[in-house]
Amino acid sequence: MINFQNDDGGGLRHFRIGTRLILGFGAILLILVAMAGIDRVLNDQSKTKLLEGLKAAEAKSRLATKMKGALLEGGISLRNMGLTSDLDLLQKAQKTTEVERAVFVETRNNFVALGLTQVEKGIIDNITEIDKQLQAPVREATVQALAFNPEGAAKILTDRVDSLNQQMIKEINALVDNQQAAADEVLVRYNADDRKLKLLLLFSCVVAVVIGGVLAWIITLSIISPLREAVSFAKEVASGRLSSKFSVLGRDEVSELALAVKEMVRCLSIAYDKLRDLSRYDALTGVRNRGYFIERFDAEWRRAHRAKDVISLLMVDIDHFKNVNDCYGHPCGDVCLQHVANTIKQAMHRSGDEIFRYGGEEFVILLASTDLDGALHIAELIRHQVEILEFFYEGKKIPITVSIGAAATIPDSIASAQTLLGNADRALYEAKQSGRNKVCVHPMDR
Repeated sequence: MINFQNDDGGGLRHFRIGTRLILGFGAILLILVAMAGIDRVLNDQSKTKLLEGLKAAEAKSRLATKMKGALLEGGISLRNMGLTSDLDLLQKAQKTTEVERAVFVETRNNFVALGLTQVEKGIIDNITEIDKQLQAPVREATVQALAFNPEGAAKILTDRVDSLNQQMIKEINALVDNQQAAADEVLVRYNADDRKLKLLLLFSCVVAVVIGGVLAWIITLSIISPLREAVSFAKEVASGRLSSKFSVLGRDEVSELALAVKEMVRCLSIAYDKLRDLSRYDALTGVRNRGYFIERFDAEWRRAHRAKDVISLLMVDIDHFKNVNDCYGHPCGDVCLQHVANTIKQAMHRSGDEIFRYGGEEFVILLASTDLDGALHIAELIRHQVEILEFFYEGKKIPITVSIGAAATIPDSIASAQTLLGNADRALYEAKQSGRNKVCVHPMDR
């Protein structure tokens, strides 16, 4: 006599049907509220970024304009110094030049303090460099003006100062234009973000509808499915194929019997799948074992034969592996095998390519729909990745290389799976005999 009991009820069936419906609609409402809140926060952040960007661009534009004004005013005062012979006017012009120079430097420093983009940094660097070049001729012109030598001062201004001033004005104009471009870019980003937010909101609405449908389906299924299972089991009992006693517990309107049976079958199925899967893996390296290779190779061979498709094999052997075990011990050899297996797996990018531990330090790689050139490419990649592998054991670096044999064929009535395996093995033997750490190929059978 079999007795199935479940004291908890478990999952949705722990709740009554009305409670499930309330939970489902409550979840949908919560999603909608969360969507609205997220949309509000993102909108506020986007507007804040817009205002900050425009404010920064406006402030920098004002400073750049002020720099330009100070430069022009200083230039006018400097030229006035060279044109007057009145000492009072000369001293006044000199004072104005110094004041405008101080304003220019202070404004430039204030601009830098606001933070610079890469473009702005380049322009400011150019302005600073031109300003350095400008100081020497300005001082010379000032000396000539103070010496009441207007011709000398005018010549210096014309020949050396004016051209540098023009370059400076050009750079400042570029700085002003850059701020306008920055403001335009902020607006463009804001518009783009606004469009993204609208799309996000639309997508969220779709997601909410989908989630609502899924929840409705799950709730409906949680009601109908156990009822069907209970009816089915009742028929089984009524037919006399089972003799069992059931204790129905819990607060659900539906019998716990169907849930208990379903859970039992599910657990048995999971346990069986895990056991079968574990039997196909090599416990040390974590890759598939030789037994599963035989199964997969046979299935892939038959598929390729039906499709007239090419199939390739790579036989990989760790060079001088016995020396690793002899010199560093078998634990080191085990770690070495694990590193090589992981390296091979990382070098294989297609989901259909499979690696197996064939035995000892030997691996085999099954490449579906891969010709000899493709197999050679993968083999060279694996060989290189293993060669550059940084393998340390107990603080000692141990060099690792592999030899690889490659073979490919299109299965027909003449060639056999064992022929392809033998060709790959012979190519591996050739690679090891010819110096190791290399890839040798067997000509493709057609």
